[in-house]
Amino acid sequence: MAQSIPVQNDLVVLLENGTSTTGRPLTKRLSYKNVKLTASDDDVYAVAQGIIGLQEKNSLAVYKVSTVEITE
Repeated sequence: MAQSIPVQNDLVVLLENGTSTTGRPLTKRLSYKNVKLTASDDDVYAVAQGIIGLQEKNSLAVYKVSTVEITE
């Protein structure tokens, strides 16, 4: 039976970054690698809110990206 082993967590904050010449919304990603594997979702979100508070642009989303290795 396959098992998943946590390898890495990343925090990604998606921000508004204006509009294109055709009127489409543009976004900017802020990525923070190697978030502690033991960090809770609440802790990661709290850090993201702190980062967002330092930005001039509006936030659109916060992502916690988890990478796992799948083995037998």
